[in-house]
Amino acid sequence: MIFHNTENEGALLKALHTGMWEIEIEDGKRPRMYFDDIMRQLSGIPKGMNPEVAFEFFNSNVHQNDRKPLQEYFDTLAAGKHTEIVYRYIHPSLGEMYIRCEGVGTTEPDGITYVHGLHRNITDIVHIQKKQDIQTRTLAQLTQLLYSYNITLNPENSKYTLIKGTGLERTVDIFRSGNDFMTAVNEIKKNIHPDFRKIYSDFLNPEQLRKTKDHYGFIGKIEFPILYPGDTRYEWHEVNVFSENTEDGEYRINILGRDITQAHEQQEQRERELKYTATRNQVLSDLTKMLYNYNIMLNLSTGKYSLIEGTGMTRAMEVFKSTDDYETAFAQKIRYVEPEYVEAFRNIASIDALKSRKNANGFIGMLEYSAETEHGKEWNEINVFISLDEKGDSIANILGRDMTEAHERADTLAQLKIATAASEAKTAFLFNMSHDIRTPMNAIMGFTELLEKYQDREDKRRDYLHKIRESSAILLSIINNVLEMARIENGQPTLNESAWSAEQFNDTLYSVFHDMMNTKDIEFTREINVTNHYVFCDPIKLREVFINILSNAYKYTPSGGKVQMLLNEIPSDRDGYAMYQTTITDTGIGMSEDYIPHIFEEFTREHTSTENKVEGTGLGMPIVKKLLDIMGGAIEVKSKLGKGSTFIVTIPHRIAERSDLANLEHTEIHPDTFKGKRILLAEDNDLNAEIAEEILTEVGFKVERAEDGSICVDMLKNSQNGYYDLILMDIQMPNMNGYQATKSIRALDDVEKSSIPIFAITANAFEEDRREAVRSGMNGHIAKPIVVADLMDNLSSIFD
Repeated sequence: MIFHNTENEGALLKALHTGMWEIEIEDGKRPRMYFDDIMRQLSGIPKGMNPEVAFEFFNSNVHQNDRKPLQEYFDTLAAGKHTEIVYRYIHPSLGEMYIRCEGVGTTEPDGITYVHGLHRNITDIVHIQKKQDIQTRTLAQLTQLLYSYNITLNPENSKYTLIKGTGLERTVDIFRSGNDFMTAVNEIKKNIHPDFRKIYSDFLNPEQLRKTKDHYGFIGKIEFPILYPGDTRYEWHEVNVFSENTEDGEYRINILGRDITQAHEQQEQRERELKYTATRNQVLSDLTKMLYNYNIMLNLSTGKYSLIEGTGMTRAMEVFKSTDDYETAFAQKIRYVEPEYVEAFRNIASIDALKSRKNANGFIGMLEYSAETEHGKEWNEINVFISLDEKGDSIANILGRDMTEAHERADTLAQLKIATAASEAKTAFLFNMSHDIRTPMNAIMGFTELLEKYQDREDKRRDYLHKIRESSAILLSIINNVLEMARIENGQPTLNESAWSAEQFNDTLYSVFHDMMNTKDIEFTREINVTNHYVFCDPIKLREVFINILSNAYKYTPSGGKVQMLLNEIPSDRDGYAMYQTTITDTGIGMSEDYIPHIFEEFTREHTSTENKVEGTGLGMPIVKKLLDIMGGAIEVKSKLGKGSTFIVTIPHRIAERSDLANLEHTEIHPDTFKGKRILLAEDNDLNAEIAEEILTEVGFKVERAEDGSICVDMLKNSQNGYYDLILMDIQMPNMNGYQATKSIRALDDVEKSSIPIFAITANAFEEDRREAVRSGMNGHIAKPIVVADLMDNLSSIFD
């Protein structure tokens, strides 16, 4: 796919640091990414890279903390929603960038989902915002110069602190006299003009202020007259209210007060002048220069206008400088207004709308709207007033200012709030997981010490070894769940399907849990009702789904309870597919109705292991849900607290034949198969090497060890041909890792040595690790912790 831009469009996008992209998502295929030349430069994608590799290149350069939000964003677009996101991108040569991405997605009849949009570099804008945030820290010092007092209030308990500025001594003294906020407010209210007392107390009521918790920044302000004893005239006071989150995450209200008596009197005088004399134009000009970017003074009788320039928004003023006819200028301006605001903009600022209100007096209305300009998206505000000039003509004053920075700051605060909530959830998860890991680790260490103490007691030794194995299995399960979730979230894994027997698969699950259930005095039953007995599936992922569910049933069902596993084949609406539905029911502790909607969320558990004595990470069910999504399956959960739970898993499988089945039994090994065979073991960890040597020598192997990949290569090169029969290669080693060592061996000139069988024996146990082992030239992959039966199966394939 090639993007075609006109010359002007290309220049515009280049000036905006904006490129266009499109991603094609098709079931069973890797995502494909297309882009224009600007997008290629902004993302650093090399020329000529094919679409699949381009997508992987782009995704790998997204900041690791932003990859998950970006994937969720693409999912939202694929669902047909138009939205945007800001994320960090690591450019190969320019370093870290901040990117605003806006797009939309559609699914065509051919089943392909097209997600496309704009990629804009906003790094400079973000840096400006950060600089402005630093400047806001001087607010307390500015308060003392510009206000009479600044009260920081905790609306939850009405406690407050006071910063004194200048003026309003009696008000400051009242707030200084105590630490209960409403007591001080009620004392001040006694001196306020009766017409304003309720407004004052309602505005500062902590209960009302608490409702603004999610609105950061300026909340509102009030002005009121107050007459203290001994005074002869009312003073006018102004109170402004802002909300903020402190660095420690607490919500606070800032209340800033000052004396505006003089300003109020000046405002009253100014309004009289604006209404009855020609001096109104000069006053408006001054106000515009101080507070606004421009002021358009439109004569509603003639349609002509004059322009008072403030500061900023030069593009808006250029439109109104090009003509003195308002309708012509308005037609040019409205072209830049985004569609959702066009009607509102026309209703408040068109000459017809203004003429319909020419008999009004004073403030007419305000509108905030967004506009697309050659420099990108802007937020503007206009305020409209109508009054009479000295000739009695109706004059509309349209005052405008740029609100882009305020909107972007609000967006940043909202994103910060979301990020903070996610961080808090992960922190709570890590605290829980820390306890869960320490529990089996404590058992392993404790029973190991007891094993050393009671080596001469056979009964205790067997008991301690059994408990060490159980605790090791729990610890490995916790670690595997955490790694599996990380692997799934870092990229959608593919299915590795093979033919499988429903009965054999069910038998395997049943045999794994049968003895465990019996030991705990749990009645474990199963039933199978299928028509198509052989199907294609990914047995590893499928086993992980049901082991997680059955493990929960085992862990949360007390002694004397029941667990039932029922496999039914239900009607399928797809030719060549069998629809399997597995129902697992237990009589365990169950779940509350409030928790069921959250069961598949990451980092959540209804109870920690401290409360229910059951170890785990809380990641089992999220993994189940993500794996089922990959398989095109679904899961339904029913549960009642104290009664038990039911999990209904429905998965479509391609129908297979018996002839498609692979031999899944462990190979029978003759006692002399490995006798005298020599293995070169590349392993840098002494304990791992000792375990491997013990296992291998016990079945007849001779074992020589190399402490890293470089030593392994040298030992092979310096040996006689045929001296070593096999190499077991760890992956993560110093000096030279296992992949590098294998590639060096395969490149040797001596054909006999370069073709020696090499197996990876590593804790890098995921499917992508297996594929990487094969790509580097290895003959196979054996995962740690070592399962002896699997190790023997792999080794026997070489020596049969």
